[in-house]
Amino acid sequence: MKRFVCIGLCIGLFAGLAAADEAAPTVAERARQEITLNLNVVWTCVAAFLVFFMQAGFAMVETGFTRAKYSSSQ
Repeated sequence: MKRFVCIGLCIGLFAGLAAADEAAPTVAERARQEITLNLNVVWTCVAAFLVFFMQAGFAMVETGFTRAKYSSSQ
């Protein structure tokens, strides 16, 4: 058990040191990250918008499958 704890602590220490060695992102890198984030948000909004049309289209398909003799308006 002590061996696993020691190995885990060593891995955590080395991972922390590796992360600390990374330089701060440049202005261009931050701009690219912001653009990527904005594009992800826009794509999510477009996909959500398309889901609304998908629901309406499915309702129209189901309405088209209903036979006239089963409708209540005569």
